[in-house]
Amino acid sequence: MKKKPVQLGTQIKSTTSPATAKFKPELKDILPVWIEKPYYYITPAEKFQDKRKLWQKEWADFLLQWANAKDKYVVEILTLQKEYPFKNPVINKQLNNDQLQLIGDFLTEKTEALWKNKNKTHLRIFWEPLEETAEKIYDWAFERGQKYIGVFDVLDSKQVFADLSSDEILECLIILVKEKKGEWADKKKEMVYLIFPV
Repeated sequence: MKKKPVQLGTQIKSTTSPATAKFKPELKDILPVWIEKPYYYITPAEKFQDKRKLWQKEWADFLLQWANAKDKYVVEILTLQKEYPFKNPVINKQLNNDQLQLIGDFLTEKTEALWKNKNKTHLRIFWEPLEETAEKIYDWAFERGQKYIGVFDVLDSKQVFADLSSDEILECLIILVKEKKGEWADKKKEMVYLIFPV
């Protein structure tokens, strides 16, 4: 099933040159036209606020698309530095820790992300509504035939949604109960009995 692109304020125009296509072909539909421009790996100075904000916005828009394409709810900044195209061997350029934090800051200002800690090492990116994540959890449990499910089951699932916080997973379980796809199996409302189609 092909993923739907994240709806952003500005549409990313993709580029596929032979050089970029050989690195990560699964990203070809979301690579911006500027990805092979070395100056995009240089942060505009603070005195050029308009250019700096545009630089942040374009990278932030791309990071949202990238997280969606990669099914990443939480990204670690140090790991991101090693991923294409944040590290771009085509032009021998890469973004550093400070630059990636600036991009993350832009997303948090727009409430499209949240820093998981004060050191800004992990960024939770909101590219998918929790209703869709809840559906993924339901489908995963259905495939396993697991009728009883709690927060810790999801955290231990080794699925992409296991990166979510326990609060977000609990919210997904609440959504499943509201959508009549399950009912609370305990008084503390920590475990859900899922209702599967017959």
